Amino acid sequence: MRGEALIQLGRGLKDEKGNVETISIDFVSRFADLIYIEQNVKSMLKKALMLVLDLTGFRIGYIHLIDEKTQQLKLYAHHGLSKEYQDEITDIQFVESIPGKAVKRKKPLIVKNLTEITDLSGTITRKGRMMYHASFPLKFGDQILGTLSLTTDQKERLTRNKVDLLVALAQQISMAIGNRQLFDKICKAKSEWESAIDSLSDLILICDDEFRILKSNRVLFDRYGYLLENVMGRDCDEIFYNEKTFAVSFYDYKRMVRTGISFAEEVESPRYGGVFAITISPLLNMEKQLIGSVHIIKEITETRQLEREKKDLWDRMACISDGLVELDERGAIRTWDQGAETLLGYSEKEVKGKFLDKAILSEELRESYEEFLARICADGYVGELETEGLTKDGRVIPLSLTLGAKHNHHGKILGITGFIRDIKDRREKGEKKIQTAKDLAMEGVMRKVGNFFENILDDILDRLNLETEDSKEGGRTEDLKGIEEAALKGVAMVRKLRKFDKEGAEEGFGRVNTQHLFRELIALTREKWAEDIETKGIQVEVSEDQRKLSPIHGDKGELREALLHIISNAMESMGPGGTLTLKSRNDRHWITISITDTGIGMKPEEKRRAFDPFYSSRGPEREGMGLTISQWIVRRHRGEIFIKSERARGTTVITRLPVSKQNGFEDR
Repeated sequence: MRGEALIQLGRGLKDEKGNVETISIDFVSRFADLIYIEQNVKSMLKKALMLVLDLTGFRIGYIHLIDEKTQQLKLYAHHGLSKEYQDEITDIQFVESIPGKAVKRKKPLIVKNLTEITDLSGTITRKGRMMYHASFPLKFGDQILGTLSLTTDQKERLTRNKVDLLVALAQQISMAIGNRQLFDKICKAKSEWESAIDSLSDLILICDDEFRILKSNRVLFDRYGYLLENVMGRDCDEIFYNEKTFAVSFYDYKRMVRTGISFAEEVESPRYGGVFAITISPLLNMEKQLIGSVHIIKEITETRQLEREKKDLWDRMACISDGLVELDERGAIRTWDQGAETLLGYSEKEVKGKFLDKAILSEELRESYEEFLARICADGYVGELETEGLTKDGRVIPLSLTLGAKHNHHGKILGITGFIRDIKDRREKGEKKIQTAKDLAMEGVMRKVGNFFENILDDILDRLNLETEDSKEGGRTEDLKGIEEAALKGVAMVRKLRKFDKEGAEEGFGRVNTQHLFRELIALTREKWAEDIETKGIQVEVSEDQRKLSPIHGDKGELREALLHIISNAMESMGPGGTLTLKSRNDRHWITISITDTGIGMKPEEKRRAFDPFYSSRGPEREGMGLTISQWIVRRHRGEIFIKSERARGTTVITRLPVSKQNGFEDR
């Protein structure tokens, strides 16, 4: 409300005797100068309060402002209060006083003929009788900033004109406070903005509507060597947009910006070297008129160099069938090429943004991957990790992860690039070499050990036969019988060990009807483990190839023994309610027999050592020779045997035997 309006409100004010009073122009001038020129808020409020008291004739007055943090009314200015009562109303809740109630109502609150009532007045005075207590909210737009409160113990009346005048004065005070608070916020925001743009590594320029430089961040001096005072007011083209510095088209950018369109271009700088991205954005007023522009000059030399190196790398590796991947600095997948999708079955959309180990590795292998990733990121070298990956269809395949971290000149990791390779063939070749060496060593050792112990055990048995008749009379028959049983077990074990002797490798081989072998295996399983099937509720399921199984060249008895060892392990691994599945398949060149259980499965270490002699995961009392013998028999028949297993999900042992190419062999 302007001064003329205040004067108009002041006309018609009457004193106690009914005489008409008028606000003087001098009062309006002093009040306006005070609230709009005085910079200190507290000082302004104190002086404004005195002017209001002089004008209205009230003896006591005070002004509260709302504390944004505590949401309490805080005393900022007062007159006529004793020290005791100042302390009582320094900080008050909204519901504790007439000022608080005025804030809640968002309207003036006037109470007449008050006696001493603490919860309403804050015990402003204890003497006499208060005739009036009035509080006026200080409103700035829709926001309540505080209250202007007046109190008198005189017999003075508040006329309607005087109330309107006080409302108008309170509005003027609140506008002054709101404008100052808004100005303080703008100054703070300006300071924070300047600090923020000064912390950027990009050059920020603010220009007027004629593209003359007005403001800049510190990069102007730190990177480009100019002081702001030396370039202020000069045209951008003169300083930056020229053939020696940044050869952008000044005609194009000015035309675009003047029509309200941002301009962007990448250029190489002869003066500063490297590649720079330049963006110029218009600043428009409410009428869409150009009032200035913001210029951002960003050096992208390192980014473009990295992109070129990345493109070169990917171009060189495009012919490789392995999967190419790119990770961010945290190890999350950025790019995933067709080779990776073919290898593992996941599309780029399915894995993008996921961490590589969580996308393709089982939980027990993630720790070793995280250690590997930490090493290559810390040391900055290219490393290789051999592990096992999970395909989309649930298969486990051996993988090699070759990764290298890219750092900038500050040592910060920009990304990780590498490829994923299927190393099944490499691992199998390595395992075959190791196994061949182990087999050769085992054959020699077992032949010698077998011969040695067989001779000893034969001698023990011969002596036992001689002593048996003599010992019957002495009551030692049971002891000798126990010795005999132990010796017979030893003989059986030695015979198992001697199977590693390859002398006469195909002795006794003939044509084996695999159809009969598979069905015989089913019958033996149900007969031999009938008790487990009944008591433990184990189900035996059969999936037989509908095509007739082709014959193979071999020894039927040995093959039956090999498969029964596998079934024995499967039955022992399952608890109540398990399922054993026997499956046959006739391929063109192979007969495949798979034996699957729903038992506890194998740990990676158990799976790796499953075929080792004397190794058992079920304790030292077990021989640990079953799968060793099975593997030896299958290999003696030029076949393959391998294991698929996952902890808590069961195990499948797959035996593949080559179809016989010979005819006329006797069935065995």
